Amino acid sequence: MLNYDFALFETMLVFNDRIFLLSAHLNRLYHSAIRLGFDYKNIETLLLQCSSNSIITNNDKLKDKTENFMSFCSLDSSIGYGNLYINKNFVNIIKDFLSMKIEDNSIYDCESQYDFSLQNKLNLQLDSLYECKTLWSDVAIIKNLVNEVVITNTLKQPANGIKEQKHKYQALNISQNYNVSNNICQDMGHDNMVYNIGQNYIMRLILQHDGKMLYTISPLDKITNYDVLLSNNILNSEYILHRHKATKREHFIDATQAIANNLCFDCIYLNEIGEITEGSRSNIIVRHGKKYYTPHSSSGLLCGTFRSLLLSNNICQERILYKEDIQNADSVYCINSVRGIVRARLMNFDY
Repeated sequence: MLNYDFALFETMLVFNDRIFLLSAHLNRLYHSAIRLGFDYKNIETLLLQCSSNSIITNNDKLKDKTENFMSFCSLDSSIGYGNLYINKNFVNIIKDFLSMKIEDNSIYDCESQYDFSLQNKLNLQLDSLYECKTLWSDVAIIKNLVNEVVITNTLKQPANGIKEQKHKYQALNISQNYNVSNNICQDMGHDNMVYNIGQNYIMRLILQHDGKMLYTISPLDKITNYDVLLSNNILNSEYILHRHKATKREHFIDATQAIANNLCFDCIYLNEIGEITEGSRSNIIVRHGKKYYTPHSSSGLLCGTFRSLLLSNNICQERILYKEDIQNADSVYCINSVRGIVRARLMNFDY
């Protein structure tokens, strides 16, 4: 029996006032709500706003899908993608990226220091990805249902002592005004949210157990650390919340602290039988020769929307991976729908 002291959420990229993979995120949130016993009526309202994207919103069909837990966790074509996301430009952009036109050994300089200018060339560029119009939805789908609340907090800043900073919380107003849950916002760790952030930012859509919804926005900061660490914190592959995006994230506390201190881009986790699962904020891809593999969903992980998109386009394939598969890989990538594909450097020590 779950204690409902947590919320479900989705983290999405907003670029030039369009949201990347919005329909896939809403579908995953909806299916998680049904599976975990959350009130999902308000998320249905959002799904209806995306009806032009051919999202399934019929209750009976969705409930039928949720009878098989793995079917909706993997976001197969029947509930999220289909022909909508089979996009030639997208496939070509990803394949060009994965072809590694810059040789592996040129990533490091003669002193084995990471060359960030080369690394930046390897990251997916938003401008090119934005060409794939079928992957994006208008941010107005959410903003048209929003009432704005601005909260001012005093936060500790590592370099500048204590600095007052405005936080911008967005509360979805579907049928009535909702009070923003401060506990949930604290669980999300929103220490860097600012008031004016322009057209490109990160949006987190949050669903509480009673169906109340809100979203927060935070700046899309540049990546400054590409290192990944292997966590010593072992994850239980049978724990149900590992397969849903929830604010209950105590199992990722070491990664949360390491990322906050800029010690790494992410930490990679293993399950109780030594299988690679995921990072705290990314799915993992490894390259062996010309093959690209991502940990199998059976290992106990969150099936990310971007991961599902790559799988559905045959860019990579699922495989049970172990620690040595990461250590012996030709390349290691962290992927998510906010940062795209980020080539990472695996550090030779555990965290």
